[in-house]
Amino acid sequence: MKSHIEKLFAFKEFQNLSDISYETIEKYARIYNAPAHTNILFEKKDCEYVYYILTGVVSLYRLNEKGRRKVIFMFPKGHYINEDQQGDYHSAICAQAFEDSTLLCIPKDIFLQLMVSDPVFMKHVYASLSGKIRRMYRQLKNGEARLDKKLASKFYKLAKDHGISSEKGVFINMELSVTYLSDLLGAQRESVSRALKTLVDAGLIHYEKKSFYVRDTKKLADYFKK
Repeated sequence: MKSHIEKLFAFKEFQNLSDISYETIEKYARIYNAPAHTNILFEKKDCEYVYYILTGVVSLYRLNEKGRRKVIFMFPKGHYINEDQQGDYHSAICAQAFEDSTLLCIPKDIFLQLMVSDPVFMKHVYASLSGKIRRMYRQLKNGEARLDKKLASKFYKLAKDHGISSEKGVFINMELSVTYLSDLLGAQRESVSRALKTLVDAGLIHYEKKSFYVRDTKKLADYFKK
């Protein structure tokens, strides 16, 4: 476990903690390797751990009354996925590994102990929750926008989190599909296909063989912010 503790120093959420906090994490936390499509959390079910993503990508989603998936967040490495799950509360969301992922698992009671005993740890957790709340506010703001603008906003965020510069633009380094984009937006696949065509025709997105490129992130941002 020592090598894993040393790797945590690269993540801001685990920097400058007390020696006792590091010793506690080393003693009680464990590493979980989750292959792609592995279910991690289930809505309304209890979970004994708080999870932190060390590698990979994890999607957080909810199911509507028809059983259709609506993806709320897609988090890369360096994010908690359920730091809000304290005490006897059940999970408020589902989580699934989008790709092969490695998670740090901290028992809930130990996580709470770290928050109480280490102000720096508490500050990091507070910052993580604040970031999620701000993203939710932006999602609510975009809730009544046209579908093509919602899709443009999603591409912009994906490009920021998973983008790699290339000659064709910013390549979104994920195995995305139109079907999964419809899950991200909570919309019908056919409607998302039409919205995607609008962005392609506008020269904002390049799409080939399930690969997506943002041609110009500034122009894309201008498009959905109008």
